[in-house]
Amino acid sequence: MIMRVWASLAVPLGEPHLKRQNSQVAEITGQVDLSTWTKGSRLTVRRTKLKEGDQPSIADHDGYRFSVFPTDCKGSVPRLDLFHRGHARVEGHIRQAKDCGLRNLPFHSFAQTRSGCGS
Repeated sequence: MIMRVWASLAVPLGEPHLKRQNSQVAEITGQVDLSTWTKGSRLTVRRTKLKEGDQPSIADHDGYRFSVFPTDCKGSVPRLDLFHRGHARVEGHIRQAKDCGLRNLPFHSFAQTRSGCGS
């Protein structure tokens, strides 16, 4: 059973304010048939306690939201989750920049765009 192996999330060095009290991670590789997957594949799951005001989804269970991600990396589950969260955060910033019009700038370089705006 997974519930016995939940671990606290890793926190980036020097950033204790990023500690998440209501989230844990576990590896579920042994609970799922991965025989058709690439050798060395692993599955990690993160559970986060829903907070007041969170919009529940159909996938939430017992007051927790679950996120599963595959990896073929070695290392501790909390460190893999930290890497995954950092990567997702960067992708989110890129998506946000594109949504705000970054893709619509008329030139490829900042200097060209700035001069085109009359600055």
